[in-house]
Amino acid sequence: TNINLEMNYWQADAGDLWETEEPLWNLIGDLRVTGAETARVEYGAKGWVLHHNTDLWRATAPVDGPWGIWPMGAVWLANQMWSHYAYSGDRTFLRQQAYPAMKEAAQFVLGFLVEAPPRTPFAGRLVTNPSTSPENQYVLNGKRVSLTYAATMDIELIRELFENCQRAARTLGEDSPFSSELDRVEKRLPPLQIGKRGQLQEWIQDYDEVEPQHRHVSHLWALYPGDGIDVNATPALAAAAQKTLELRGDGGTGWSEVWRTALWARLQN
Repeated sequence: TNINLEMNYWQADAGDLWETEEPLWNLIGDLRVTGAETARVEYGAKGWVLHHNTDLWRATAPVDGPWGIWPMGAVWLANQMWSHYAYSGDRTFLRQQAYPAMKEAAQFVLGFLVEAPPRTPFAGRLVTNPSTSPENQYVLNGKRVSLTYAATMDIELIRELFENCQRAARTLGEDSPFSSELDRVEKRLPPLQIGKRGQLQEWIQDYDEVEPQHRHVSHLWALYPGDGIDVNATPALAAAAQKTLELRGDGGTGWSEVWRTALWARLQN
């Protein structure tokens, strides 16, 4: 659920295949239940959480190696529900399915964010911790490291979820105090950064990647399928995203080549 599940449905809205998404919406309905238990037990948080894998039993807890700790699956899926509403204009779907899942995903984030301590980059800002950039690693003191805090992808996903929740609440005419809280918290998130090579920075610090041509380009989520990076609205970040693609290369597995194609399209190339 750090791209595979979501990517299976990228064609559904633009391709007028909306009926194929019903199993996904039903899955999310189940995950809101199991994910709420994981959020409560693992984090003492409200809402629902999903880590990088799920299955027939709707598992939501961390699995596998350090990459399995990534807790942003619910945030990604909730944003995908808003995308379906944006295509369909289905207010019943928004009210009954999408907004409840979006709000609960945002509630988890509110309980999960912590303040970066003094003498750290962006001290006083609200950050995710623990965090990874699926499924890449960076080099620190000569060692391969996965875990960090406030990986770029986290911030992109959260910022877009908060903004989508506010749009949904306005559309439905409800939850004004909750929207105001999201707006206040969003202003305290760290900004996206441009690294020393002109690339969009993948982590909170400008680390070197273990695999410079890694198959994931998780930190470009805001370019596609997200909307936070745009060639017209945020030209500097779009240029940094292009530099990232140039550095990362066009290789990798088939699914990652498809993702790169979509990213280049968003760059109007």
